[in-house]
Amino acid sequence: MLLTRKGLVYLLLIMIVGSAGIFLWLVRRALYPFFLACIIAYLLHPVTRTFQARGMKRLTAILLAYLVAFGFVAFFCLEILPLMLADLQEFSQMLPAMIQKSENIIGQMGDHYQSLSLPLLFRQQVDEALLLFQYDLTAGLADLASLAIGMFRYAIGILISPILAFYLLYDWDHIKDALVLIVPRSGRRQVITLIKDLDDVLGGVVRGQLLVAVFVGLCVTGCLLYLHVPYALLIGFVAGTLDIIPYFGAILGAVPAVTVALLTSPAVALKVGVLFFIIHQLEGTIIGPKILGDSVGLHPLLVIFCLFAGGELFGVSGMLLAVPIAAILKVCLHHLIGVII
Repeated sequence: MLLTRKGLVYLLLIMIVGSAGIFLWLVRRALYPFFLACIIAYLLHPVTRTFQARGMKRLTAILLAYLVAFGFVAFFCLEILPLMLADLQEFSQMLPAMIQKSENIIGQMGDHYQSLSLPLLFRQQVDEALLLFQYDLTAGLADLASLAIGMFRYAIGILISPILAFYLLYDWDHIKDALVLIVPRSGRRQVITLIKDLDDVLGGVVRGQLLVAVFVGLCVTGCLLYLHVPYALLIGFVAGTLDIIPYFGAILGAVPAVTVALLTSPAVALKVGVLFFIIHQLEGTIIGPKILGDSVGLHPLLVIFCLFAGGELFGVSGMLLAVPIAAILKVCLHHLIGVII
């Protein structure tokens, strides 16, 4: 049976899309500057739109948004980064002594543990759980290290991504209109609604989580400085960065802080532990809901499952992308069900 003209058009579109997908997969390693540019443009678009709403032209609004963003970056590089590097250098010099002291503490804890009269089966389960925790912690640190090294490896792409983002921002409306025109007129309204809902959800996840992470980093740094814990700025930055991972980020961020505080004294370690508990409660009950709101719309159990699945499949990067991808799939599934029904 011969295909109709409409069928031939659809077949041609499928072949074009499939060929484009295969081509993009083959050159995927060269696409990271464009991926970063899309993220930068997406983050700066609301700022640009706000400036435009005040009567500025598109180019002026983009340049002002870039000026604000580069102002924050320059402040971080000139004021914060040198202090963090000084902390890192001091930490590297003190690391052998800290490792020795931590080994002594762990040895004392191990002696106390061995002296306990625990059932053999229970002791075996505890030993296996400790070994598994050590393995997961080592794997997580290795993933973070490889991610950091990868950023330096792709430094050129990172440097040109703001330039690519500028072009994306400048032609934002034209790109959006061109993408909408590709969709058949009969389903154009549904696609526009879908894109708007995706933007609301993704914007709530990405921008909201970044603001929460900044809040956590500032709170941790300030409180550790107040408690005179060493390397407060470095630990606060790590805690804020790890807080991008929902639920588990707060726990991962507390590990280096409590460890360093424990090397100072158990009393300080207890205070730091209480501090992280309070900050985590503020984030989970007040700050997080206030910033993120109900835009994500995912049940906590589903979020935790997505984090486990993302971590199992793709490591730390999978945990970072798990919630945004789950939110996108939820919106797409909701619209698909609406179309079918």
